Amino acid sequence: MIFVTILNILDIIAGFSLVFDVGFLLYPLGIFHLLKGGWTIYSSFVQGFPFEVLGGIDFMGGLAMLLLNWHLSSTYFLLLGIAMIAKGVFCFMVR
Repeated sequence: MIFVTILNILDIIAGFSLVFDVGFLLYPLGIFHLLKGGWTIYSSFVQGFPFEVLGGIDFMGGLAMLLLNWHLSSTYFLLLGIAMIAKGVFCFMVR
């Protein structure tokens, strides 16, 4: 249960770093969320569940953080950061 709480806190921190463009957190959290989202999507496909929204948010958020780290910006990154914050808060509420 502590591991899930740490993951939720990392989701919220990643969302805030994406919204407010916190430079030193973008690369490590981007790599982490890209791998976490990819693993979630892969494991859901293996188990026969082809529609994984939360893993998709992680994957796209990680990709957006890496792109923002490389100075490529988009207005959709703000919405994706808000979605990551909402995902972290939601996962706190349902655990």
